Formats: sequence, C-alpha cells, structure tokens
Amino acid sequence: MKQFNRNYVLTVTNLKTQQQIEITNLKMAFSLKRDTDSMSSKAKIQVYNLSITTRDFLTVVNKKDSTPNLEVELKCGYGYNKKDLKTIIRGKAVGFHEWKPPESISTFQVSDGLFEQTLAKINNSYKKGTPYKKIVQDLLDSIGLPVTKSDLNDIQGSLPKARVFNSSPKRCLDDLGQLLGFRYFVENSFQSVRLKSKDNSAAAERSAFSLDLNSGLLGQPFQRGDYIMAKCLFNPNIRINDYVTLKSSTLLSEGTYRVVAMDCKGDTYGQPWEMKLTLSLQDTLLYLNDIQDFIDTGVIYV
Repeated sequence: MKQFNRNYVLTVTNLKTQQQIEITNLKMAFSLKRDTDSMSSKAKIQVYNLSITTRDFLTVVNKKDSTPNLEVELKCGYGYNKKDLKTIIRGKAVGFHEWKPPESISTFQVSDGLFEQTLAKINNSYKKGTPYKKIVQDLLDSIGLPVTKSDLNDIQGSLPKARVFNSSPKRCLDDLGQLLGFRYFVENSFQSVRLKSKDNSAAAERSAFSLDLNSGLLGQPFQRGDYIMAKCLFNPNIRINDYVTLKSSTLLSEGTYRVVAMDCKGDTYGQPWEMKLTLSLQDTLLYLNDIQDFIDTGVIYV
C-alpha cells in the first residue's frame, strides 16, 4: 500500500456558534486508539500554524476545561480527490493552542461518543412479551447518536417477564448484547448493533481486507494468548469488528480474524502512517483445533 499522496481534511465546528471551518494542507499529526468497547475511542489531532483568526475562532478559555465545545471530523486517505478520503475520527472535542517557537500548535482532544453515552439516562418500564428489538431501539434513541450498520431487525425474542430499565443505556446495551448475541459499539460517533457470528459464513462475507507483505503488512505478526498482534501501513478502510485475512509465514496458516483493537498514528511531515491491530482468534475462519498444536507449543513468533 502506497505511503505517498497522503491527504486529509479536518472539519471543525464551534458548537456554541455553529460556525464551521475546514482545514487542509497544513502540517498535521494524529493518533487514535479504539477497541470494541463503545466508550474506548480516543484521539488527538494537532495542526500547526493556524492563522490568528482561525485560532481565535477555536479558542477555549481554559485548556484544562473538560467541557467539549467543538466537534471535529478528520478524513484521511491517499490521493488528491477529497471524495476518496475516509472519516477516521469524528466526535466532540476540546481544543487549545500553544506557542512553541517557531510554531503554534493547535491540539484537539477527541472522545468519540463518550459524552453522549455518559450523559444518557433511561427509565422505562416494559411489559412481558415486549420485543427485544423495541427495547434496543429505545436504548439507542436515549443515547441520541445516529445509527449505522444496524442488525436491529434481526434481533429475536421478547421479555420473559416485566422489567424496568433505569440505568446507563450503554450498560443496558452491553448486557443485552451478551444475552441476545449482538455487539454494540460506537465508531466515529455512529452507533452500531451487529449480530455476533454463529458460523464461518458471516466472517467470510465481512472479510474485505487482505494483509501480506505486498499489501501493507509491516514486519511479522505474532500470537499473544488468544490474539494475533499485527502492524501495517495505515488503512482508513479497516474498522473495528471488521474481518481481516492475514497472510504471514510466521503463522501456522492463513486465517481471517476480527479486529478488536487498533492503535493508529500518522503525520504529514515525513513519518509513516501506521496502525497496530489486535486480532481475535475467537472469531477466526479457522477452527481453534486447527491451531491447537501451535498454541500448545507456547512459542511466540516475533
């Protein structure tokens, strides 16, 4: 995967005034960490040498203020066509500016859906026989983030007895996900409900990316417990809960694994754009007994 023609567009909205500004072509760096927990996604974006007018537009009174008064969306990719860029970070943010001669640095700390999930409350009573998908929909509505990639209509079953939901909607969704076999997560401030795979076909259908030494894989992956750790060039198309087909001579055989964590970083001034992936063996297309001999050796390849 090529590392040249790296491009970005950063859109920042002032939530107090609803004014919006688009930033591009300036020196920029980003870091992003995300896993399958819906409140895990955190990012930092730094832009260098914004004009005084732009800095004033984005100024926060106190850089230690924890109240998000901005919303940011960072799109990245390879190529000069903005339509080909993918959103990798989107959410409420706090920002501050620092002068480190000879440059000014504007920093945005982004929490993806954290504030909406933390502040959301629900206190609903449901009768026996209420469809679970109705309850899940109400929980999503109470958080208020838009929904995408939803398998909501495929959720089966109903309440066996009357129940009151009066706690954190996020916690309720996690509990129901364990019971009903779905995953609830938030990515780029969009909520998703995705059914867990019951067989290999679902993983096969969702496998959209293949990683090897010719398609962005860096170094050799290694196994750590029930996970495979891999490093690759930054690919804005790879998302949490997607399936990646990994090809490497250090693994027992090729396999398709679910992405359960990522750690990404990049800048526009010379360093490579990279991502570290944690892949789950529990969601592999290979059955676990196919790799049991490898696990039993206790060998970790590096």
